[in-house]
Amino acid sequence: MLNAPNLRVGCPPFLTTPHFLMISTFLLNRRLCLALTLGSLIYLSLDFIGFQILNCPFNTLFSKPCPGCGMTRAVSHLRHGDVSQSFQYHLLAIPYLLLFSLIALAAILPYPQRNKLASAVEKSEKLTHWPALLSLSTIVYFLTRLIL
Repeated sequence: MLNAPNLRVGCPPFLTTPHFLMISTFLLNRRLCLALTLGSLIYLSLDFIGFQILNCPFNTLFSKPCPGCGMTRAVSHLRHGDVSQSFQYHLLAIPYLLLFSLIALAAILPYPQRNKLASAVEKSEKLTHWPALLSLSTIVYFLTRLIL
C-alpha cells in the first residue's frame, strides 16, 4: 500500500489536496471578502427597500430556477425570524448565510485574527469537507427543483 502523507484512508485524493481548501484560502484575501460583503449588503439593502436590480439570468433564459433562486427572499424571511417560510424559498439559506457571515467577518478582521479564522476554517474543511458537502447539497437541491 502506498504511504502518501496527504491522503487519508477512505478519503478521495481530491478532497485532501490544497486546491480543495477553497473557503480558507478565500478568507485570506481581504479585498475579495470586502468586495463580496459590500456587494451583498448593497444588493440586500436595495431588495429590502423593494428595488430589484436584475432578474436571474438563468431563470430568464431557461424558465427554470437556478441553484440560488429564492435565496434573497429566504434570507429576508430569516431576517424577520420566519424560518419555515425561508425554507419554502430556499432550503440552504441558513448554511449560505453562515458562510456569508464568515466572509463578512474575514473582511473586517485585522490580519492576525483573519489568519487564525482561516486556519480554523482550513482545519474544519480538512476534517469534515463541508464546502464539498455544501456544493453537493446545492447541486442535488438544484436538480431536485428542476425535476419537481
